[in-house]
Amino acid sequence: MAQFARIASTLLSIFNILIVVRVVLTWTSANRPKSEFENLLSSIVDPYLNFFRSFNLFNRGVLDFTPLAAIISVSLVQRIFYALSLTRKFSFNYLIATIIEVLWSGVGSLILGILIILLGVRLYFTYRRSPNTITYIAILDSWLKEPLNFIHRSFYKGEEVSDRNLLWTALGVAIALYILLSLLIGYLISLLM
Repeated sequence: MAQFARIASTLLSIFNILIVVRVVLTWTSANRPKSEFENLLSSIVDPYLNFFRSFNLFNRGVLDFTPLAAIISVSLVQRIFYALSLTRKFSFNYLIATIIEVLWSGVGSLILGILIILLGVRLYFTYRRSPNTITYIAILDSWLKEPLNFIHRSFYKGEEVSDRNLLWTALGVAIALYILLSLLIGYLISLLM
Protein backbone atom coordinates (compact mmCIF):
# COMPACT_ATOMS: atom_id res chain seq x y z
CA MET A 1 0.00 0.00 0.00
CA ALA A 2 2.80 2.44 0.88
CA GLN A 3 4.55 1.74 -2.43
CA PHE A 4 1.33 2.39 -4.39
CA ALA A 5 0.76 5.63 -2.45
CA ARG A 6 4.34 6.77 -3.19
CA ILE A 7 3.95 6.07 -6.91
CA ALA A 8 0.56 7.81 -7.02
CA SER A 9 2.00 10.83 -5.17
CA THR A 10 4.89 11.06 -7.64
CA LEU A 11 2.62 10.74 -10.68
CA LEU A 12 0.30 13.44 -9.34
CA SER A 13 3.28 15.75 -8.76
CA ILE A 14 4.35 15.21 -12.35
CA PHE A 15 0.79 15.86 -13.54
CA ASN A 16 0.77 19.17 -11.64
CA ILE A 17 3.99 20.15 -13.41
CA LEU A 18 2.39 19.25 -16.75
CA ILE A 19 -0.57 21.50 -15.94
CA VAL A 20 1.77 24.40 -15.19
CA VAL A 21 3.76 23.79 -18.39
CA ARG A 22 0.52 23.62 -20.41
CA VAL A 23 -0.71 26.93 -18.97
CA VAL A 24 2.61 28.68 -19.62
CA LEU A 25 2.71 27.35 -23.18
CA THR A 26 -0.80 28.68 -23.86
CA TRP A 27 0.40 32.14 -22.82
CA THR A 28 3.35 32.01 -25.21
CA SER A 29 1.85 30.21 -28.20
CA ALA A 30 -0.79 32.71 -29.29
CA ASN A 31 0.71 33.55 -32.68
CA ARG A 32 2.49 30.35 -33.63
CA PRO A 33 1.44 26.81 -34.53
CA LYS A 34 1.49 24.12 -31.84
CA SER A 35 4.45 21.76 -31.66
CA GLU A 36 4.17 17.97 -31.34
CA PHE A 37 4.98 18.28 -27.64
CA GLU A 38 2.23 20.85 -27.14
CA ASN A 39 -0.29 18.62 -28.92
CA LEU A 40 0.70 15.66 -26.72
CA LEU A 41 0.59 17.79 -23.60
CA SER A 42 -2.79 19.16 -24.63
CA SER A 43 -4.20 15.66 -25.08
CA ILE A 44 -3.02 14.69 -21.58
CA VAL A 45 -3.93 17.80 -19.60
CA ASP A 46 -6.88 19.42 -21.40
CA PRO A 47 -9.51 16.77 -20.53
CA TYR A 48 -8.80 17.40 -16.85
CA LEU A 49 -8.80 21.19 -17.28
CA ASN A 50 -12.02 21.01 -19.31
CA PHE A 51 -13.75 19.36 -16.36
CA PHE A 52 -13.05 22.48 -14.29
CA ARG A 53 -13.93 24.78 -17.19
CA SER A 54 -17.43 23.35 -17.10
CA PHE A 55 -17.96 25.20 -13.81
CA ASN A 56 -18.59 28.90 -14.39
CA LEU A 57 -17.30 29.58 -10.89
CA PHE A 58 -13.66 29.42 -12.06
CA ASN A 59 -14.00 31.66 -15.11
CA ARG A 60 -14.35 35.35 -14.26
CA GLY A 61 -14.34 37.42 -17.44
CA VAL A 62 -10.77 37.74 -18.65
CA LEU A 63 -9.48 35.83 -15.62
CA ASP A 64 -9.56 32.05 -15.82
CA PHE A 65 -8.93 30.33 -12.50
CA THR A 66 -9.45 26.87 -13.99
CA PRO A 67 -5.75 25.92 -13.85
CA LEU A 68 -5.52 27.09 -10.24
CA ALA A 69 -8.53 24.97 -9.24
CA ALA A 70 -7.08 21.99 -11.13
CA ILE A 71 -3.68 22.37 -9.47
CA ILE A 72 -5.20 22.72 -6.01
CA SER A 73 -7.30 19.59 -6.52
CA VAL A 74 -4.33 17.54 -7.72
CA SER A 75 -2.19 18.91 -4.85
CA LEU A 76 -4.78 17.85 -2.31
CA VAL A 77 -4.94 14.27 -3.58
CA GLN A 78 -1.15 14.18 -4.00
CA ARG A 79 -0.59 15.19 -0.37
CA ILE A 80 -3.02 12.56 0.82
CA PHE A 81 -1.13 9.87 -1.09
CA TYR A 82 2.16 11.25 0.16
CA ALA A 83 0.96 11.06 3.77
CA LEU A 84 -0.20 7.49 3.19
CA SER A 85 3.20 6.58 1.77
CA LEU A 86 4.96 7.89 4.88
CA THR A 87 2.63 6.88 7.69
CA ARG A 88 0.69 3.98 6.13
CA LYS A 89 -2.39 5.36 7.88
CA PHE A 90 -4.77 8.18 7.32
CA SER A 91 -7.19 10.01 9.58
CA PHE A 92 -10.08 12.40 9.20
CA ASN A 93 -8.09 15.07 11.08
CA TYR A 94 -5.24 14.71 8.63
CA LEU A 95 -7.66 15.07 5.73
CA ILE A 96 -9.08 18.31 7.18
CA ALA A 97 -5.57 19.62 7.92
CA THR A 98 -4.49 18.82 4.37
CA ILE A 99 -7.52 20.56 2.86
CA ILE A 100 -6.90 23.66 4.99
CA GLU A 101 -3.21 23.71 4.12
CA VAL A 102 -3.79 23.29 0.38
CA LEU A 103 -6.52 25.95 0.31
CA TRP A 104 -4.38 28.39 2.28
CA SER A 105 -1.25 27.84 0.22
CA GLY A 106 -3.08 27.66 -3.11
CA VAL A 107 -5.70 30.36 -2.68
CA GLY A 108 -5.59 32.37 0.54
CA SER A 109 -1.91 33.23 0.70
CA LEU A 110 -1.82 33.75 -3.06
CA ILE A 111 -4.67 36.27 -3.00
CA LEU A 112 -3.26 38.13 -0.01
CA GLY A 113 0.23 38.08 -1.53
CA ILE A 114 -1.05 39.55 -4.79
CA LEU A 115 -3.01 42.17 -2.84
CA ILE A 116 0.13 43.16 -0.93
CA ILE A 117 2.12 43.46 -4.17
CA LEU A 118 -0.61 45.53 -5.86
CA LEU A 119 -0.88 47.84 -2.85
CA GLY A 120 2.90 48.24 -2.78
CA VAL A 121 3.03 49.10 -6.49
CA ARG A 122 0.12 51.52 -6.12
CA LEU A 123 1.83 53.15 -3.13
CA TYR A 124 5.03 53.50 -5.17
CA PHE A 125 3.09 55.33 -7.88
CA THR A 126 1.74 57.83 -5.33
CA TYR A 127 5.33 58.91 -4.66
CA ARG A 128 6.59 58.66 -8.27
CA ARG A 129 3.86 60.25 -10.34
CA SER A 130 4.47 61.05 -13.97
CA PRO A 131 2.22 61.32 -17.04
CA ASN A 132 2.94 57.65 -17.83
CA THR A 133 1.90 56.37 -14.41
CA ILE A 134 -1.62 57.82 -14.51
CA THR A 135 -2.78 54.89 -16.65
CA TYR A 136 -1.24 52.39 -14.24
CA ILE A 137 -2.81 54.13 -11.26
CA ALA A 138 -6.24 53.94 -12.92
CA ILE A 139 -5.82 50.21 -13.60
CA LEU A 140 -4.59 49.50 -10.07
CA ASP A 141 -7.38 51.58 -8.55
CA SER A 142 -9.98 49.57 -10.46
CA TRP A 143 -8.52 46.34 -9.03
CA LEU A 144 -8.06 47.71 -5.51
CA LYS A 145 -11.38 49.57 -5.29
CA GLU A 146 -13.19 47.12 -2.99
CA PRO A 147 -10.33 46.47 -0.50
CA LEU A 148 -9.58 50.19 -0.28
CA ASN A 149 -13.26 51.04 0.23
CA PHE A 150 -13.44 48.45 3.01
CA ILE A 151 -10.35 49.91 4.73
CA HIS A 152 -11.72 53.43 4.31
CA ARG A 153 -15.06 52.49 5.90
CA SER A 154 -13.50 50.39 8.67
CA PHE A 155 -10.62 52.59 9.78
CA TYR A 156 -11.58 56.10 8.73
CA LYS A 157 -15.39 55.88 9.07
CA GLY A 158 -15.84 57.58 5.70
CA GLU A 159 -13.81 60.68 6.66
CA GLU A 160 -11.57 62.37 4.13
CA VAL A 161 -8.13 60.75 3.98
CA SER A 162 -5.19 61.07 1.59
CA ASP A 163 -4.40 58.32 -0.89
CA ARG A 164 -1.05 57.73 0.77
CA ASN A 165 -2.51 57.26 4.24
CA LEU A 166 -5.22 54.97 2.93
CA LEU A 167 -2.69 52.89 0.98
CA TRP A 168 -0.27 52.66 3.92
CA THR A 169 -3.13 51.55 6.17
CA ALA A 170 -4.35 48.99 3.63
CA LEU A 171 -0.82 47.65 3.12
CA GLY A 172 -0.27 47.36 6.87
CA VAL A 173 -3.59 45.60 7.37
CA ALA A 174 -2.90 43.19 4.48
CA ILE A 175 0.56 42.31 5.82
CA ALA A 176 -0.74 41.89 9.37
CA LEU A 177 -3.62 39.74 8.11
CA TYR A 178 -1.22 37.59 6.08
CA ILE A 179 1.04 37.02 9.09
CA LEU A 180 -1.87 36.40 11.47
CA LEU A 181 -3.61 33.95 9.14
CA SER A 182 -0.34 32.13 8.44
CA LEU A 183 0.26 31.68 12.16
CA LEU A 184 -3.35 30.66 12.91
CA ILE A 185 -3.54 28.20 10.05
CA GLY A 186 -0.14 26.75 10.96
CA TYR A 187 -1.31 26.29 14.55
CA LEU A 188 -4.62 24.76 13.44
CA ILE A 189 -2.82 22.35 11.12
CA SER A 190 -0.43 21.29 13.86
CA LEU A 191 -3.38 20.68 16.21
CA LEU A 192 -5.19 18.56 13.64
CA MET A 193 -2.14 16.50 12.78
